Amino acid sequence: MQDDSPTDDDCVLFEVEADGTLLRAGFSDTVTHADLYGYLPDGWNASPNALAAAMNDCEQLAWAVEQLYDAARKQLIRRIEAATAAGDLCARDFKALETSLSKLPEDPSEGAPLWLASLDAAQFQQLVVPTLTEWFAEAADWTDDEDLPDLGTAQGAALEYFRSMDFDTVDKLGIDLVEGEHPGSSYYAAVLRTDIDAANEAARSARLPVRFVEA
Repeated sequence: MQDDSPTDDDCVLFEVEADGTLLRAGFSDTVTHADLYGYLPDGWNASPNALAAAMNDCEQLAWAVEQLYDAARKQLIRRIEAATAAGDLCARDFKALETSLSKLPEDPSEGAPLWLASLDAAQFQQLVVPTLTEWFAEAADWTDDEDLPDLGTAQGAALEYFRSMDFDTVDKLGIDLVEGEHPGSSYYAAVLRTDIDAANEAARSARLPVRFVEA
């Protein structure tokens, strides 16, 4: 009878830290804003109203828009200062710039929604969409983000992998799934409670495509 057991080269490899915490080997911890906030509607870039709705669902996206607003407001201030120094604007145009500035609150959290609502479709596509598209593609600083999904780290990826297995299989491998949803704990991990050799032997016996090595 043909042996259909997976070879070591065909297996998913997990590194075992000194305390038993499992890490998915070769996993990249680089997570983009798009990875983190993939639950947002795809049409956020359709209009200012669509973006405003997405901002209500994602505080970090709102912060990114507030940074855009702050930059736009500071640019307007620089234009006014430059015009004042050069004296090359007529009184009507200068007054128009000052009126525009007066409608932009200094507090970005207050001003950003007002600024966004004032943009027409062309301005929105030119001033907002390209920058936010870049923001979504940037690597996120997930170490400071409590909303990071489990797949955002090698440790989280290992936990997610073994979560997908039935309890009996995980138990045979000698693995505990630790999910720290209780006071004083935010530790989430798959933890090997037996030694590496025993875990690998259990995986081979069960013909599971996983292997364990020391981290």
